[in-house]
Amino acid sequence: MTRQDEWNALLREAGETPEALPETVGQAVARAARHESRSRRARGLVGTLAALAACFVLLVNASVPFALAAGRVPILRALVSAVALDPSLKAAVAHDYVQLVKQTVKQDGVTLSVEYLVADPRNLTVFYTVTDDAGRPVTLHPSLLDADGNDLPASAVYGEELADLGQDERRDPEAVRRAQGNLCKCKFHLSGEASGQLPAGVILHAEAALDDLSDERQDLNLSFELPLTIGERFRNAVRTFPVGQTVSVLGQALTIDRLEVYPTNTRIVWRTDPENTGWLTWLPFYLTDENGVRVDGIANGVSGIAGDQSSGWGETWLESAWFDTADELTVHLDEAAVLEKAGAQVTLYADHTAEGLPDWVWLSEEERWGGMEGADLWHFGVNKGAYRSNTDILYYEYTDADGKVFDTFTERSTTAHFASKTDGADFICHYGFDPDARYPLTVTLSFAPGQTLAQPVALCASDAK
Repeated sequence: MTRQDEWNALLREAGETPEALPETVGQAVARAARHESRSRRARGLVGTLAALAACFVLLVNASVPFALAAGRVPILRALVSAVALDPSLKAAVAHDYVQLVKQTVKQDGVTLSVEYLVADPRNLTVFYTVTDDAGRPVTLHPSLLDADGNDLPASAVYGEELADLGQDERRDPEAVRRAQGNLCKCKFHLSGEASGQLPAGVILHAEAALDDLSDERQDLNLSFELPLTIGERFRNAVRTFPVGQTVSVLGQALTIDRLEVYPTNTRIVWRTDPENTGWLTWLPFYLTDENGVRVDGIANGVSGIAGDQSSGWGETWLESAWFDTADELTVHLDEAAVLEKAGAQVTLYADHTAEGLPDWVWLSEEERWGGMEGADLWHFGVNKGAYRSNTDILYYEYTDADGKVFDTFTERSTTAHFASKTDGADFICHYGFDPDARYPLTVTLSFAPGQTLAQPVALCASDAK
């Protein structure tokens, strides 16, 4: 389903009067009446029509579902459009879990307007527009600070401002202005075992740059700092389901510590036994509740943090189960992948031969245009088994003949396998090695084919209240 299809479906849903609308209207009328009573002492009697108008305005600002159903308010239409491909955020908007912000700051012709936010103790999504008086293709690089200006341990997902514009359109001020009218979002995820909670006061810091796709981003030496106050109900929104059980997965000990259910994602916190003989490189958990409702992995965005190979623990992220009223959740694991620690290292030689490759990965003859000049490109064919997508197969560090450690590749990417010269590959991995690296190189595998578990895992957990 495309973004437009999702949007049209949401509009059709919003066109139907919500079942709770009469009750919501009644509550709003009562609130408006109380407001009128308080105001009468200062301004005199408010007429019936004015009261009804105030009631409608109150509902529009307080209830996103009502605004969608009753008025198709343009800025709220933009909000629903912005979350159309994000199931968790879409559910948050549908349940009126949105904080109105309406803050604007302007510098050197560039205006940043923050309209809404959706927050919980470990996640923050900021909805904004960024416009430029001259129609320049402005993009933002956001980060999150605490109230004292210190960096918070949060990863950011961003870059929507000009996502649908090609190079020619980005050089057209009118096309850029039209695009800059769209509501964008940036998502922050607090990460790490001891990251704590989102504080009540944070600062959205954003560096502005120009991006016309012709070269690297052009720094404008322009930054914004916009303080945001997170409402208490957002900062306390978490449900914890203790698990504390250890299971065997493909011969490896895996402990599920707990489920943390937030309005914008669900986190499965797990760890492995250091004595395991292999690394669990793929853990596609999902959840079901007592009614059989299923919650799967993140559809668009970050799917988790840490990992067995790098940390011995991790958080696997799913879509949110927050708006489900279930008191019990069951963690399921039907498939997994294990990479044996012995034999994970592979040696690459200057003549483009390799030693130690397992049978599910091999050197491919497939080439790809667009490689960085000067990089030594290698191509690997891969069988992925039950694994559901393409991914990297090499760990990010490698060592050359002098013992020098390189912590990044000059290029890394994957392509789907359609008409490869190498028969049988599910996808092709491409890596560019630093031209200063002296062969032979030692690389470490980070991928193994997915397997269906002979004994699927199912662990039940109850909400800790």
